[in-house]
Amino acid sequence: MEASSRIKATFHLGSETYVACANEGLISEQLCFVKEQTMSFLRDFITKNNIPNDVSEDLEEADSNEDEEEDDEIVKKPPVKKSKSHS
Repeated sequence: MEASSRIKATFHLGSETYVACANEGLISEQLCFVKEQTMSFLRDFITKNNIPNDVSEDLEEADSNEDEEEDDEIVKKPPVKKSKSHS
C-alpha cells in the first residue's frame, strides 16, 4: 500500500505557483523529499524577489546623507546634567 502512496504539495508565492511531489519510497521519505523541494522553491523565490538587480547611486547617496544628518543631530544634543540628591 505504501509503495503506491504519493505526496503532492501545491502552493502559491505571489503570482507564481509551485508543485512539489514525490511518489517513490516510504511516506516518510516522500515527505522529506517534498519538504526539500518546497524549501528550495522558497529559497529561490526569496532570493529572486528580495535582492535588487540594480541599485542606483542616487539612492545610495541619499541614504548616506540621511545617516550623516542623523549623526549630526545626535552630536548637537547637550549632555544631561545630573541633579544632586540630598541625603
